[in-house]
Amino acid sequence: MKTSIVGLIVGLSLLAIAVTAVTAKTGDLVVINGGTGAVVRVDSATGAQTLITTITGGTPQDVALEASGTLLVTMYSCCPNGNYSGTVIRVDPATGSQVILSSGGLLCSADGVAVAKDGTIVIADGCSAAPLIQIDPGTGAQVAVPVSADGLLSFPNGVVVMPAKSGKP
Repeated sequence: MKTSIVGLIVGLSLLAIAVTAVTAKTGDLVVINGGTGAVVRVDSATGAQTLITTITGGTPQDVALEASGTLLVTMYSCCPNGNYSGTVIRVDPATGSQVILSSGGLLCSADGVAVAKDGTIVIADGCSAAPLIQIDPGTGAQVAVPVSADGLLSFPNGVVVMPAKSGKP
């Protein structure tokens, strides 16, 4: 089914350069378009598109769904000094209103986003000194996730929080 939905999305006008998608609580898809900044709801049955909002001021990278149904969109922007600055934006899918949850600090490119079962947000950041960053969903406070220095995470651009295995915390 995922292949057929992706095939459907490719031909849709608002989604000419779709970056990533997430399934909304309604069963519809929410897709961000890195070329236009559009955050679009796609009806999973009909393919009908509805513009939720447009992200401005940078390039959207990824989208995730919080348990409440609120969307998290990551983006990066180029600063005047040539460096990048990452941002995590909360988007209300019903109204399109946007609130910056966390910006700057450890966030550089803010490539991938995932939400843990407890609501904690995890960011994969391809140009930060901290390739994985944990963000408090209430305060936006950032903490580097400890990773070994074996070089396997040199430019991460996606992240998923796996459920805990039996017998492990």
